[in-house]
Amino acid sequence: MRAMLLILSLVVTAASAFGVRREYGGAIFAIAGAAPNVTALAQTAAERLPVPLPLTWSGQKALLATCVEMQVSLLLALQAGPARSGVHRACDALAQDSLQMSPTFGMAHLVAAQAASARGDAVARDAALVQGQAFAPTEGWQALRRIELGLSGRSDLGRSDLGAPDLGPPDLDPTAQAALARDLRFVLATDWGSLPVARLYAASVRRPPLIEAALRDLPGSAQAAFLDHLRRLAKPAPSAMTGEP
Repeated sequence: MRAMLLILSLVVTAASAFGVRREYGGAIFAIAGAAPNVTALAQTAAERLPVPLPLTWSGQKALLATCVEMQVSLLLALQAGPARSGVHRACDALAQDSLQMSPTFGMAHLVAAQAASARGDAVARDAALVQGQAFAPTEGWQALRRIELGLSGRSDLGRSDLGAPDLGPPDLDPTAQAALARDLRFVLATDWGSLPVARLYAASVRRPPLIEAALRDLPGSAQAAFLDHLRRLAKPAPSAMTGEP
């Protein structure tokens, strides 16, 4: 009896240690942030993250959120092609591992959509955008990332350093366009979401018809707020010396 209890105790201890190692590694990687992780992955040409997928929901969320930011970081854009591809593949592998455990994890679908867009796989990108919207329809920051990605076909939208984005959408299938329209109606109806979308609209080479269509479905107050943001964005920035335009 004592021997059986000792064996059970050892099994439980080993399992606990294994779980702690997985959670600790993922937490350290996530806390480090996008920039040092991009640098490390680019230098090693790793195609998987150097940490196992955490077992807890919170651990996976933190690690996947880091991947979302890594894939849109300026530092990644400055890397050579093979290094960029490696980071996208590493994040996609993490997303697929997570989706094996939880197919309804919206953030994992977002990471997969970013990676698919980076490798030029429009079919996989559109499918992941649809799934991400279906499973995380009210996660505001994820909705904004999906809008950025879906309107441009790129995962680097929203940065002034790369010039004006050529918003489209370029080649979204009808199902993905419908999902993006739902995201747009959701965020444009909010105070926090209207301004980022107005920035995208004002910076675009072409005027995205999906944004205009979504606005037509919203109340006049939401339309007025969006137009006010556009007017403010069109004003010249004040001089650093005088404070005047």
